[in-house]
Amino acid sequence: MDELLDSLPRAIRLTGCTLDLHACVARWPDEDRTLTPTETRLVAYLISEGGRVVDKRELLKEVWGYRGGVVSRTVKTTMGRLRAKIERDPSRPDHLLTVSTAGYRYRAPDPGAPRPSPAPPARIAPPVASPLPEVGPLVGRDADVEALLQASAKNRLVSLVGPAGVGKSSLAVAAAQAWLDRRGGDELRWCAAGDRVSLEDLVRAVAQAAGVGLASDEGPEAMSALVEALAGRGRVLLVLDELERILDPARTLVRALLDGCPGLGVLCTSREALAVAGETVRRVAPLDAASAAILFRQRAGHDAQRGYTDDDRLTGVLDRLDGLPLAIELAAGWASLLAPEDLAGRLVAQLDLLRSPSGNLRATIASSWQLLDEGERSALAQLAVFAGPAPVDALDAVLELPDGTPPLPVVRRLLERSLARRVPAPGDEPGSPWIGLFEAVRQYAREQGDPGEAVVRHGAWFAWVGDPDALAAIRARGGAGALAELTASRADLELTVERAVERDDPAAAAPAMRALLALARARGPLLSYRGLVERVLAMELPAGLRLPLVLDAAEALVASMLMTEAAPLMDEAETLARQLDDGEALSAMLRMRAWSLQRQDADAGVAAGRLAVEVGERTGDVGVRGRCAVVLGVLLRAGGQVDEAEEVLRDGVQLARAATDLRTECAGLYELGQRALDRDKPVRALSLLQGALQAARDLDARPLESELLGPVASLEATHGSPSKALAMFDRALELQRQHGDRGGEGRTNARLGAVQLALQDHGGARATLERALAIGLEHRDPRLECNARARLGQLFLEQGRHDGAARMLHRADELAAGLNVAELSGTVRTGLAELDFAEGRIEAGRAGMAEALELFRGATLHRHSQELLDRWAGCEADVGALDRAEELTRRASEEGELTQDDLPSTLLLSC
Repeated sequence: MDELLDSLPRAIRLTGCTLDLHACVARWPDEDRTLTPTETRLVAYLISEGGRVVDKRELLKEVWGYRGGVVSRTVKTTMGRLRAKIERDPSRPDHLLTVSTAGYRYRAPDPGAPRPSPAPPARIAPPVASPLPEVGPLVGRDADVEALLQASAKNRLVSLVGPAGVGKSSLAVAAAQAWLDRRGGDELRWCAAGDRVSLEDLVRAVAQAAGVGLASDEGPEAMSALVEALAGRGRVLLVLDELERILDPARTLVRALLDGCPGLGVLCTSREALAVAGETVRRVAPLDAASAAILFRQRAGHDAQRGYTDDDRLTGVLDRLDGLPLAIELAAGWASLLAPEDLAGRLVAQLDLLRSPSGNLRATIASSWQLLDEGERSALAQLAVFAGPAPVDALDAVLELPDGTPPLPVVRRLLERSLARRVPAPGDEPGSPWIGLFEAVRQYAREQGDPGEAVVRHGAWFAWVGDPDALAAIRARGGAGALAELTASRADLELTVERAVERDDPAAAAPAMRALLALARARGPLLSYRGLVERVLAMELPAGLRLPLVLDAAEALVASMLMTEAAPLMDEAETLARQLDDGEALSAMLRMRAWSLQRQDADAGVAAGRLAVEVGERTGDVGVRGRCAVVLGVLLRAGGQVDEAEEVLRDGVQLARAATDLRTECAGLYELGQRALDRDKPVRALSLLQGALQAARDLDARPLESELLGPVASLEATHGSPSKALAMFDRALELQRQHGDRGGEGRTNARLGAVQLALQDHGGARATLERALAIGLEHRDPRLECNARARLGQLFLEQGRHDGAARMLHRADELAAGLNVAELSGTVRTGLAELDFAEGRIEAGRAGMAEALELFRGATLHRHSQELLDRWAGCEADVGALDRAEELTRRASEEGELTQDDLPSTLLLSC
């Protein structure tokens, strides 16, 4: 091998680093990475073969010197470590390439190819046009501009219709400029209708914009002269801006122009369509969230408070502006003075805040109010009692108009005037759109109109949403559609409870509060309505309304581990349940009490769980029996009675299925999956946890889904599809960030980092594991910190960064000593032993490996033992101890045989 090294240049330049084969170092701009002698021989041999494909048997013979037997993972493992040290991206190597089923080859750096020069732009003839208004840069409207140009090319009359402040005029300016750029030599004329009040005023304004002199500017003669003048020109696009105040005169003029001018096209902007034959209406929607953020930051400029760079903090502001560019631009003017949270709070009364010399939101909304008749104003005032969009059934129930006028035709008229808006029905189910107001319109309507008894009717509607039977069905069977509707109604439910408490209306307050608690249970966070619950419980509630609300409140506290605060509520629930002879409620309270007791006394928890099962049996309700059985199974497993726990859990899952209780089925399958992991049966665990995850998705219980995605993804990465696993991790992190679950986010990052490390994505793994470590330190979570440091230590080892590996692994070892978790301790000891081998402390490395192996075997972690033996074999092969390496590989194979009966769960196959 020395002769081979002498035949190669000492310094070999690669894409990201330089190899010094004599010093066994990869020299990177930031630091050197040490190569082991075996890694050096491997890369030197592949380079010397000049790109020839070399199979594994040849490498084992020429690089390792094997005589006959093969160490199964030696070449693959060493190649992975080598790529981590010399490649820019080990998962997509530039130089050490795998040739499927054949072996490996070396590819020299690509010097690159010159780029062609761009073609010169085409010359376009200058247009003929009146000046266009000056507007700022358009954000998020590229697709709208293109669609508008296409519509104008096919149709002679196109109307841009949308609410006040949505940016119709700015979009028309951008489209007009683009039209000119593409149609050199054609003519464009812009006319702002503004405050015109008559047909004669409008005719004069259009004539002036088009450069047409009129002998008479009054009566039919003026309009005829204008038509005649424009008819003699070629292709002309006439833009009529802000027509909503003069719709009738505009209709008359547009009809005359289209009839008499064959080459004329008309583009209008208005809050309401013209309703002229041949009109194509393009509705201008508010900006999407990303475009709204870009526009806000552009207008806020460099003087904005630093908090506006944080997407989450800016979202709190943008949520109150409905994507309306005018509102966004006016709000951005406050960014230099007010922090995001302060600005968001003040936008609750935005009409007085959002005004400047260049724009006034109140005046803009007021101009639309003045165009309404009495019935439309009454409908708008009553719509303003809603906090957000609502289904048409709700509008029909809440709105009562003068003289018995049906409400929905008036609501349709408000939609046509762009004062109300349609939003898609929640969930994926097809259905009628929901109707709502823009926030600025809602605030103005609340100031101007008297909603009368609409507030009470609003409360009655949302109390009906919290019907006990409906909530019980959502809890048991989920239903994405029902939960989506609850989520969309969140603000109105909160408003219902606030108003009901103020007017002392328990019949509305209690059901709406239960609906909010059901939403928090499914979507998180659990304690989001704690203060509001306390206000409702302070009311004089009938026992039938009070009992279910007390149970829901206690459940949220128990699930949040606030057992002391939950205890008085559980006592009250037990008293009420016995008074009402409600066995189902009593069993629910006993399940909660069993769970809370288990934290302090496992035996007491199990005893309470058995009592809950007895009470559940007496109810004769299959769903209640299933819930009691699963809770008892969880308690038995936690108390170490694992065999009985598995039997009880299986019974509980079957009962839950019979009752179509997805939440209980999910909990039972999760516990059975954990039991399979305890027995080191990962394939079985994966099938059970996949079943639990599917149940959570059917429930649309997103906090539960995010909790399950991490362990399922980790198992999927090694026993299923890695690409599917990575998508699951992304989904889990998205949900956890939505709910503010920082602890869950840290655990998911630790799992994801371990998978990225196994997939040789070292750049991604490092960033992910460092995020997990930061969250572990932030939350003072020693287990998360230990896990993240152990994986980072392994990553640095694979990259040849021994100092960084030592720092991470020694600190992880200190943490593991205080945790007494065999899996973590064994993982850290394995890393430290590999570090000993890499730095020449062979006997210390062997002792460390033996110690880690005993930890795994003592906890019956056969998969971990198998992986350790394979890694140990690689270390022995690297130092030339081939006999030891082959013996360790044989033992790893035997360890793997201990889990050969690992099959998917028959419990899932039977359903």
